Amino acid sequence: MVSWQQLHAPVGHEEFFIPPDHHHTYPVGKVKVAPLICFEDTLPSLARKGAELGAQAIVLITNDSWFSHSWEAEQHAWQAVLRAVETGIPV
Repeated sequence: MVSWQQLHAPVGHEEFFIPPDHHHTYPVGKVKVAPLICFEDTLPSLARKGAELGAQAIVLITNDSWFSHSWEAEQHAWQAVLRAVETGIPV
């Protein structure tokens, strides 16, 4: 059975988000990086697209300080680890 929270929480439900019509990688020194901003690291397709474009690293830009002392900041960090495992490139 799916809980009310799972039904209404956007995390993990990519159909709730309208993806950009283009993706980019950016050179940082000699490394090509794919940026993910905030919750974007919870969407596997965005990290995959960066890897497909030849990214050598994923850069996650976020401010999780508003989570305060909850478990959510740690969960967010682990989601970034999953993107690294899935794509085979470091975050």
